[in-house]
Amino acid sequence: MKNGQDKTSIQPLSFWPAFICMAVFIFAGIMFTDQMGGFLNGVLDTISARFGWLFMISGLIAFFTIIYLLFSKYGDIRLGGKDAKPDLSLWQWFSICLCSGIGTGLLFWASAEPMFFFAEPAQAWNVEPFSREAGITAISQTAFHWTIMQYSMYTICALAVAMVVYSRDESYSVSTTLYGLLGKKHSGVVGTIINAVCIFTLGGAVASSLGGALLLIASGLENVFGIESGNFVWLITAVVITVVFTTSSISGMKKGLSMIADANTKIFIGLAIFVLIFGPSIFIADIGVTAFGDFLTKFFNKATITNAMTTDEWAKGWTVQFWASFFVVAPLIGLFYARLGRGRTVREFIAMTLFGPSLFCFVWIAIFGGSAIHLQSTGTLDIWANIQTNGMASTVFAIFGSLPLAKVTMVIFIIAIIASLVTYADPMTSVLATLSCKSSSVDEEAPKYLKLIWGPAIGTVGYIIIATGGIDGIRGMFTLIGFPLMFLVLAICVSAVKTARMLVAKEEPGSAASENASDASQAK
Repeated sequence: MKNGQDKTSIQPLSFWPAFICMAVFIFAGIMFTDQMGGFLNGVLDTISARFGWLFMISGLIAFFTIIYLLFSKYGDIRLGGKDAKPDLSLWQWFSICLCSGIGTGLLFWASAEPMFFFAEPAQAWNVEPFSREAGITAISQTAFHWTIMQYSMYTICALAVAMVVYSRDESYSVSTTLYGLLGKKHSGVVGTIINAVCIFTLGGAVASSLGGALLLIASGLENVFGIESGNFVWLITAVVITVVFTTSSISGMKKGLSMIADANTKIFIGLAIFVLIFGPSIFIADIGVTAFGDFLTKFFNKATITNAMTTDEWAKGWTVQFWASFFVVAPLIGLFYARLGRGRTVREFIAMTLFGPSLFCFVWIAIFGGSAIHLQSTGTLDIWANIQTNGMASTVFAIFGSLPLAKVTMVIFIIAIIASLVTYADPMTSVLATLSCKSSSVDEEAPKYLKLIWGPAIGTVGYIIIATGGIDGIRGMFTLIGFPLMFLVLAICVSAVKTARMLVAKEEPGSAASENASDASQAK
């Protein structure tokens, strides 16, 4: 009992630096509101302009690494050993992967982002605003941002952890992703520093997603009930959501999270079918199929776009910023995804975590983005003018407002936003608590008192980000903490491949002895 208590007690070098940094951020946001907003906006400009090319290359490295593992012999590795059985059904697995991965990002951007690209296409595309080419590119580019590339980053980080914790007696932490590079040393000083950095960055990332949710929910309340958006509404909403996701996190993955993810996925599917049936069905199908073709044929053009020889700096404000945000959460979402993979082969794991959510997100974007473009192009509703007046968060509610049962679907969508954030913040709060412990296994729940610390901290920072910088504050926060995390993900890509080679070598005749010797050497 004493040993168990020691394992789940706070790891001072991981917890306190991150918690103090979070406290300083909260204090600065309260005392120096305008300066904090200006700082976050300046960070977005500086890092994106100077290192955009590196973000593009890093995203491609993560993508190619996961594709290599998918089609190589390493795809046959079974997480947990040959006799391991899955803990979750395929539906449970899919619903938790989907909801914990998308957070509120897809809900916020799926309809607003295509409208931006339709009205103000990038100079590099060389297409006319509001043209057919702009509409097709708008859907395919939005889908590119929210599908394969995003989930490649999550999946490679998940495999780097899962291949180790299910085959070796190693701790369940972000530093474990570097086992292939560092061996047993991953749990030493380097691992402690990595965990401390990730605790702070994850707290900021989840808080940023909460900020996006606050904007969406406030817009929904204004559309449905006429409640004007503002700091007070954001504050009350932040408090309610924080209480919900913290309570859900305390109840554990198989109780609270699985139930909420199941219900939320069904709500997503129901809303998508509703808009498809009562919206411009043929137009959605036509532009969706054409955009899919554009997605495939111009994949590498989209993956390597920079601000070279342009004046609009489009890449800085869009793809670079998105990649930064994905690098921020990739090690932590990967850590959570790893808990879902027992009993699956590496190939099955990639098929679910990479292609499952990506397919859903593409269809969702085609439906909601296609609906927005149809309303704009036919003159039914000036969505673009609505965005200029009421902000991006209003786009999806304008779409629902053009359909039957508008008020009902808006309320359901607000519920989906809250549930989506809960299914994202719940596991991330658990991960924060886990990283704050001295040691933890993949099957252990983190101590409740740590979840009670991190839940309210996330909620507070989320409110401050919106109150100080709005949507640009969210972008700036992600870019600031995404830059150092990009290098960690690159190291994880190398580590995952080396770990896979170790596991396969251990099973091959004549290689076990050398593998054992290598482990013994690393242990020393």
